[in-house]
Amino acid sequence: DVSLAGLGGAGHGVVFEKPPHFSLNAACEQTLVDFTPADADGVSWWDAAAGGGGGGNGEAAVNGVSLVVTPEHEMLVAGADGAFAKSRADALVAEGAAQTVRMKAIARDGYTPAVVAAEALPYRADEQVRAFLEVYGYAIGSCSSEVVAPAAAAVGEVASKRGAAVRFGVTTGAGVAFVRERFAVLGLVAETDYFDEASAELHRFSVCKEEWARAFAGAPEQQQAPAGTERFASWLWQLGADGMRHVLEGMVVAASAHAAATSTAFGSTPRHALVTSADLRDEVVRAAVLAGFSPRFAAVGATEQGAPRCGWRIVLAVDASVGEPTVRRSQDVRLVPYSGHTWCVTMPSGLIWARRARRDADGVVVQASRPVVLGNCDQMGNKGAFIVFGKDCKPKFTTFDAVPHPNVKPMAYASQMSMFGL
Repeated sequence: DVSLAGLGGAGHGVVFEKPPHFSLNAACEQTLVDFTPADADGVSWWDAAAGGGGGGNGEAAVNGVSLVVTPEHEMLVAGADGAFAKSRADALVAEGAAQTVRMKAIARDGYTPAVVAAEALPYRADEQVRAFLEVYGYAIGSCSSEVVAPAAAAVGEVASKRGAAVRFGVTTGAGVAFVRERFAVLGLVAETDYFDEASAELHRFSVCKEEWARAFAGAPEQQQAPAGTERFASWLWQLGADGMRHVLEGMVVAASAHAAATSTAFGSTPRHALVTSADLRDEVVRAAVLAGFSPRFAAVGATEQGAPRCGWRIVLAVDASVGEPTVRRSQDVRLVPYSGHTWCVTMPSGLIWARRARRDADGVVVQASRPVVLGNCDQMGNKGAFIVFGKDCKPKFTTFDAVPHPNVKPMAYASQMSMFGL
C-alpha cells in the first residue's frame, strides 16, 4: 500500500498516487544518460561532493541537479515557449538538441490533503494556529526542544504543579522577540502559562500546558524516541502546504540565530533550517517539497564557526532560478556506462518526484541531489530503500528484492535514485 509523489494541480501542486507497477529489475550492464552539472574540468558536483553531504563545486552545487536515467526515459523539460513537456533522455543528448535543458524542481502550490489536521493542535483560530506552528518550528529548529514530565515540568515549584511542559532554548534577542510575539497571539501569560529562565547566553522557555506537551510529543512511539532521533509529530503530514510553510518559517528563524558565517555550500545566506539527525533532515526535505519549496541539504561540520550542535543544513528555495534548474547539453549531459539493478515504476499521471541519493553502509542518506519532477518512470537503479508513508502517515524505509519486470515500456530511472512517498 504505497503512494508516491507526483505532480498535479495544473502542474503546480503535489499529488500522491499508487503506482500500478513497482519492481526491481535484474542487474545488467547498460548505457545511461547522466544529467549532472560539471565544472570546466569536467568534474561533476556530485563526484566533488562525495562524502561531504552535498556541497560540491560552486554554482553546480547550487543548481543541485543530478539524475542518471535510461535513454528511453521521459524527462520533463521546458520547451522554447517555456511550457513543460516530456522528452526522451537520449533526444536531449543528441546532436542538434537544445543547448540547455530546464527542469522542474518546485510545485509552488504544494500539497493539499483530503482532511487537514485540526484535532491534534491546541488551537482552532487561524491566527493562533499559525502562531503555534511557527513556535513549534522554532522549537524543533532550535535543536533543543523536549517534552518533560510533570515532576520537572518547568522552572519553579509553581510551574511543576501545572503538569507536563515543552522546553526549548533561544539564543538571540531577535529569537526571544519572535517567540514572545507569538506567545501573545496565543494568549499565554508569563509566569503562569510559560516561564523564561534567562542566562547571559540562553533563554530557556518552558510552556506548561498539557495540550502543548501532547502536540509536541506526537504518537506514543515518538514520545519514547531517544535523543538525537527527533522527528516531526505525525499530525504535521496532514497540515497541507500553508501549515507546513509556517512550521518551516519557525525553523528558518531559529537557524538564523546561528548564521554568524555568511557563506554556505549553496551560496550566501540562503534561507535554511538546521537539524541534528538524518531522520529529521529527510522529513524537513519532504515537508519542504510539500510546502512548495525546492530543498537541498549539506552536512554542517562540528567545528564550523557559528554552527550549533546540529549536523545538517537544509536550504529552502522558492525562486524560479532554483526551482527550474538548467543543465548544459555540451558540459552537463553525457552518456555513462552502468552495471547494476534498475527500479521499475509506473505512475498513473505519468509524473513523479525523485532525487539521486548516496547512502552509507547503514543505509543512511549522506548525499542527495535536488528533487525534481520526471516523466513516467521505469527501471530505477540501486537496490536499496525507497521512502514511503503508511496509512498512519509515519515515514518508513522499505527494501525489496528483484521481481519479474511488468509488461510495460521501459522508461527509466537510474542508479542511486529515491522517490518521495506518502
